[in-house]
Amino acid sequence: MNKYLVEKEGPKSEYYEKIGYSFQKMGKFPEAIEFYKKAELFDSDRLWILKKLGWCSMKVKDYTNALKYFEGYALIQPDDLAIQAQIGQCHLSLKNFEESLNSYSKVLYFQPGNLKVLRPIAYCQFVLGKLDHAEELYQKILSGSESPGPFDLMNAGHVQLCLNKRKEALSLYKRSKTDLLFATNLFQSAFEEDIPYLLKNGISKEDLPLLMDYLLFQVE
Repeated sequence: MNKYLVEKEGPKSEYYEKIGYSFQKMGKFPEAIEFYKKAELFDSDRLWILKKLGWCSMKVKDYTNALKYFEGYALIQPDDLAIQAQIGQCHLSLKNFEESLNSYSKVLYFQPGNLKVLRPIAYCQFVLGKLDHAEELYQKILSGSESPGPFDLMNAGHVQLCLNKRKEALSLYKRSKTDLLFATNLFQSAFEEDIPYLLKNGISKEDLPLLMDYLLFQVE
């Protein structure tokens, strides 16, 4: 029906917006993006369209374009904390860790206890070698959650390992590995993704296979 209206009435922004939103609700994000882009040409309700384009682009893992749309939104509404968080997430997905940290820090200033903001900030600080700050934040994250998630525990373990606090690191890794929602293969693949950052923070390449073997043996 919406396509019929566009054909009959001509290209009007509201029709494209409605078609895009319909596709979005159905989970057809590439099609939604196509019609939101058409709606954007009319420059009506620009903030709403930019937000939708950014969100749908994230759904298809097109973080470069998602970042472009969210930053366009932020130029008009710089005080929107939700959009700043989305910008931070895009940078994180693109491994732009300094930029991600900057964006999330803007949100943290106004929401100091928000665990959804503390987590990416702590991870960025770990990756960037700001280990003391990362340790402090992971202490807040683990104490602020009744049931810390396996990634929280693993990342906190990374920080302890890099600070040469191996006993604490092993304890955290074991708790992460034994999480009921975290199968052995998931633990191992997630750990392996972070190996470049462990190496960057001074962990010996030769130690990592030994550590993984130890963890798997201890928990199995």
